[in-house]
Amino acid sequence: MGEHRLSAGSFFQDTTILSESALRGRGDTRKQDGGVSNTEDFSSFIFALDGGKLPGLGNLAYHAAYMHQGSGEGDTADEDSFALALHTSVVMANEVTVTPLVEFVHQQDTGGVAGDDRDFLTLATQAEWRGFNLAVAWTGRDTDGATNQDDQQFQVSVGYAFDFGLTFDVGWKIAEEADVETRTLGAIAAYTFAF
Repeated sequence: MGEHRLSAGSFFQDTTILSESALRGRGDTRKQDGGVSNTEDFSSFIFALDGGKLPGLGNLAYHAAYMHQGSGEGDTADEDSFALALHTSVVMANEVTVTPLVEFVHQQDTGGVAGDDRDFLTLATQAEWRGFNLAVAWTGRDTDGATNQDDQQFQVSVGYAFDFGLTFDVGWKIAEEADVETRTLGAIAAYTFAF
């Protein structure tokens, strides 16, 4: 029947001195700041089920999760989220590996606001070939509640991983949120070493 893993956890927002930013000095988080999971108790939790290697379905794998975040001071409701994702990996000609993904997330009472719901749909794929990688992703967000609007984001990135541990990637993103369009260009270089 394949491989399946059930996991669970409980959490709350950090209100210790460690919530302080080291470089920006934004101040630490206090319980009175409110917000979901800012409860100083384990009333927020998550359950997840991950699986793959399903007979007759190749490399198809899935992820399903439910998350509950307790309401903090000033919130009008707890937030509940549901997520479902499917992904696979296909080896094409000339050693090209393509990894497509589709994910749907529903948030009920988003941010602790009763009646404010959001749906997210993500479509993405990544191609890899001899150290090169190309990734393309689109996410749409539908908000119902105090504001009814549709937002979206599209991004593409390309990179290369050298044999000696250095990786370099450059990406471009265009986002439309609340009828405001933004464009972002970024790059990252990382070096990984074993010890």
